[in-house]
Amino acid sequence: MVKIDRAILESFPLSLPGLPEQEAIAGVLGDVDALIGALDRLIAKKRDLKQAAMQQLLTGQTRLPGFDSGRGNRQTEVGVIPEAWVVSSLHDIATIVTGNTPPTADASNYGDEFLFVSPGDIADAKYVRNTEKKLSHKGFTMSRRLPRNSVLFVCIGSTIGKCALAQIESTSNQQINAILSSPSFSPEFLYYAVSLAAPRIRALASEQAVPIINKSQFGETAIAMPPLPEQTAIASVLSDMDSELSALQRRRDKTHHLKQGMMQELLTGRTRLS
Repeated sequence: MVKIDRAILESFPLSLPGLPEQEAIAGVLGDVDALIGALDRLIAKKRDLKQAAMQQLLTGQTRLPGFDSGRGNRQTEVGVIPEAWVVSSLHDIATIVTGNTPPTADASNYGDEFLFVSPGDIADAKYVRNTEKKLSHKGFTMSRRLPRNSVLFVCIGSTIGKCALAQIESTSNQQINAILSSPSFSPEFLYYAVSLAAPRIRALASEQAVPIINKSQFGETAIAMPPLPEQTAIASVLSDMDSELSALQRRRDKTHHLKQGMMQELLTGRTRLS
């Protein structure tokens, strides 16, 4: 454990203005902290609302205008769904591929031309827009190509269940299973549906040092699927909620960055409060 010696800490020099100026500076920075806290609470609330909307819309408990045919509901293996919906296993509606890693001993397989997705590149964002590692053209030719709008799902390791959409053609390592896009379903709807099913999928992970969901298990995941027009409408509603969340997160990040700049200016005396 890294520790700082108390004597060193006590001898650390600080530049301090008079008490009135200290309080003024603290008041300004406190106001920014309050704004960041308010944004954090709003983001958390919007995420909860989105999760509730996913639960309602992706199970048919709530139908969007124009899609409730009045035909009633039926019991299925994934719960009660509208009569017009079907339950399909992932391997029945799409091609699933597992990523692979070009030999790392050959540095020429790596470069900056093609995205190479690993679990660390999948965060809270809907799309993967950048990756820590990238492949050269040579490395990409040795990999399994994933078309734009492939649904990426982490199936190995401590972050099983993380999910994203490939925004451009890319590839991934072997910790990720990809559901390749198809004209028979909305990729965005499937992204949300698989995200909702993530806890159910995680529960299948083998109990070993490195938990894993094999490709066969993943492919057997059952998803409730409405007709394509309703898939598209549901995905549009949830995408709008994601866009709102992304805008709030950008605002929060910008405010945090502004606070860092203000601290640098105010706490060093480069900028003085009037």
